[in-house]
Amino acid sequence: MRPGHHRFRPYAVFHESVLVRRGSGICTPDDLVERRIAAIDGSTNMALAETFTGAVPVAFGDDGSDDVYADMLTALESGEVDGVVDDDVVFVPLGENDRRFEVAFTVPTGNRWALGVAKHRPEVREHLDAALGRVITDGRHRAVWEQWLPTLDYPFPTPDEEA
Repeated sequence: MRPGHHRFRPYAVFHESVLVRRGSGICTPDDLVERRIAAIDGSTNMALAETFTGAVPVAFGDDGSDDVYADMLTALESGEVDGVVDDDVVFVPLGENDRRFEVAFTVPTGNRWALGVAKHRPEVREHLDAALGRVITDGRHRAVWEQWLPTLDYPFPTPDEEA
């Protein structure tokens, strides 16, 4: 770490999942051979899609659309593509009982999500990091996570788990 730079905690850690049509039979990366897999052009999701041996990555978002996510889901539902790669968190609102789609598998990429703060405002960054530390330590962060992201594993150990 360079002098004057500090490592601050993320507020979340997410992974990347592949969403497919329910009942498609796609369960692993090996099932993606010759399948069309959608992801946002130039994203980490597309970089992951390109690692699936034999899959055919299909870029979305290079047409100026205002809702690339909806475009990818529409293409998946219609059969234009066979899967969609995105952060696991974006699939949570679909729910486990969605009749159209299911998560085939998740790749543990450990993408750390954080807030951007102007470099000339280190006191803001330090204040936010301290506040985040407090809500993680006292359990409020976990409670909110479990309420709104019940299908995702909580990414931070609690103080008693660290001991």
